Amino acid sequence: MQICLDGDHLSVRDAAVTADWSLRWAHQPDASLHSTPQHPAIAVGEGQSQVKMNQGNFQLHDTQVERIDLPHVKKFAHTTNSATLELAPTSDSPSYLRVTLRYVNQAWRLQFTALAANLNRFWLRLVAEPSDRFWKFVKWC
Repeated sequence: MQICLDGDHLSVRDAAVTADWSLRWAHQPDASLHSTPQHPAIAVGEGQSQVKMNQGNFQLHDTQVERIDLPHVKKFAHTTNSATLELAPTSDSPSYLRVTLRYVNQAWRLQFTALAANLNRFWLRLVAEPSDRFWKFVKWC
């Protein structure tokens, strides 16, 4: 499945292909997100974190308990300016995550909603060139 964003318009090709999907901008030749069973773009999981503070200094520990790759699209729906994908580890398993893509206020927005209990970790694998730069970000709740 190929999802293409062109201005405020969304188009889809090969919607029946659920194990290999991509998201790209119309003006770019390559996808920004590309997911296959061998290289899933999105994973979720569970972890435990411990934060200690002493006079403004923080000590952080994070333990990954479980990581679940989500390469398969279980459900897919779209209009000309939105799309919703429900992702699962296998074609036979239940959906773990809903990804909603919407054009709102002249911008495309991605929203991620957990559909399984105990998920508190999220991984997103972007397609990049060696010259591209990304920085890690963490949201502590």
